[in-house]
Amino acid sequence: MLGNASRKHCTTTALVVFGLSLGGLVLPLTGPAGAASPAAPASGDPIKLMMIYEGSAGVGGSPTLPEGAVAAVRAINKAGGVGGRRLVLIKCDTKNDPNQAAACGRKAVDQGVVALVGDLTTYGDQFLPLMQENKIPSIGTLTSNTTDFISPASFPIGGGAIATFANLPRFLADEGAKKIALVRIDLGAAAAATAIGNKGLASTGLKITNEVPVPTTAPDMSTYVAAALAGGTDGIVVILPGQQALQFVQAARQAAPDVKLALASTEAGPVTKALGPQVKGVVQALDSIPTPPVRIPAGRQFAKEMRAAGYDELGGFAPNSWLSVRAFADLAKELPEVTAPATFDKLEQTTGLATGLTPPLQWTTGGVGGIPRIFTGCQMSVRLTAKGVQKPVTGKFFDSFTNAECPTP
Repeated sequence: MLGNASRKHCTTTALVVFGLSLGGLVLPLTGPAGAASPAAPASGDPIKLMMIYEGSAGVGGSPTLPEGAVAAVRAINKAGGVGGRRLVLIKCDTKNDPNQAAACGRKAVDQGVVALVGDLTTYGDQFLPLMQENKIPSIGTLTSNTTDFISPASFPIGGGAIATFANLPRFLADEGAKKIALVRIDLGAAAAATAIGNKGLASTGLKITNEVPVPTTAPDMSTYVAAALAGGTDGIVVILPGQQALQFVQAARQAAPDVKLALASTEAGPVTKALGPQVKGVVQALDSIPTPPVRIPAGRQFAKEMRAAGYDELGGFAPNSWLSVRAFADLAKELPEVTAPATFDKLEQTTGLATGLTPPLQWTTGGVGGIPRIFTGCQMSVRLTAKGVQKPVTGKFFDSFTNAECPTP
């Protein structure tokens, strides 16, 4: 088990690995950039994918959520599709309405969707039971609802909120923080954040000192900043939606310029841009290697496909939805017939799926953090520059709960 000093010590080595020693990296993703010859046009019946997300309303609402999936679908189709068949992405916005979320689920069944990709909604309970019944897998689920954590139809790529709640306090401890507060949105889904954070801190001997719930309607953050800083706090984990996260960090920087901050937000990209130079030093926990600045083949491919689709924002949820489509395409290549049940069964048997941006994926053994459908607790710590660039601290993935080093591409 690595302690703080050991993890910091490996920073230089990690930069050498990422910057220079890439010869042994295997990248089996479908449709690699720079193919030797043009692919035949995709033909035949299309393969339908769907993203169910809160695009226009809700705490996690964001119209940009599908961008990574759109980029991957376009690139795969340009390279000949999957087995010569074209991918089609259906976007279904819940509009923060449980009835609409249920309608999205029915639409997925009625239209013969083979898989959901990159879903983010608090209404998974409205459609995941139907997905389970029809064996339509949700690949890359961004876990935000109790059903996401337990449904056999849920196949998340990363550890999501569970891993982040555990990792951010420990990453602040790695930065030297001794008294760590946790500021979270006052919703049931985040109520366990402190208990999970303390599990992540177990190897350091620390515990979260202050827990500060913030109502979703709170217009001013000064009271909550004061509560977080009480008792000599030198590190704060901020788990808030976009505008509140922005206001909290601004108020914290004004009240205590030297306090260490870690941030998880539904709109991390826009928040980072709005903070400007104030974002310098903020710590984040990522499920995948940041691209940029790390230049590895999968990262270059991701950036190229995003920009070809007209998207400049490479952070946020884009890597997850891009990887969700790519993982589906990788597995579908091995199926004699691409159907929802066949994809579902294939996922349940998958181990060691290399993505080039994450530790190898597997969906055979869940239970990380005591959650049935969390299959990995591995995340990477990054520190933001004054320009909002995510710089890996050690360049390695660590398990949220054991502090053990995870395989890094």
